[in-house]
Amino acid sequence: METLVKKMTYAEFRELDFPDDDRHLYELLDGEPVQRNTPSIQHQRIARNVFRKLDQFVLEKNLGEVFFAPVTLLVDDYNAPQPDLAFISNKTTDATDEFVVVKAPDLVVEILSPSTMSDDRHRKRKLYERFGVKEYWLIDPQNKAIEVLELLNGQFELFSFAAEKGKVRSKILEGFELNLSDAFST
Repeated sequence: METLVKKMTYAEFRELDFPDDDRHLYELLDGEPVQRNTPSIQHQRIARNVFRKLDQFVLEKNLGEVFFAPVTLLVDDYNAPQPDLAFISNKTTDATDEFVVVKAPDLVVEILSPSTMSDDRHRKRKLYERFGVKEYWLIDPQNKAIEVLELLNGQFELFSFAAEKGKVRSKILEGFELNLSDAFST
């Protein structure tokens, strides 16, 4: 006989009480709290580098806001992923409430690590597609590669890619390009 496990809602997830000395991050995926290790220094450097370039471009052109982790995207009652970076354009009104992003960001960035790679490439990718995120960046520190995926007919398709050197460009942020040397510098 199959045992049914009750999925946790986001409201229930918000009520969880984690110890003050807990150094893990948590996100809700498919009604299950998922524990993540705090990011590595390399991960933090890449997030910082990409944030600086992205935020500078967005600020100069007054396009919206760039958020960095932990920021929660409330996809539905059972899914609240926390991407590394998220851009919300000025056109996306009422996208946030006090605690979460309630409408799809225009762009989401995930930096892959061995413990998150499968979720980032599969489970979260499907969530972001369903949520309507227009552009999804996957940054692979191990291979020094960046994939830029655009949402076409409800599914992500490769738009731009670079590995080891070169640059990637954004579809939704016209004119924004990121040199890999800038993303992966220390």
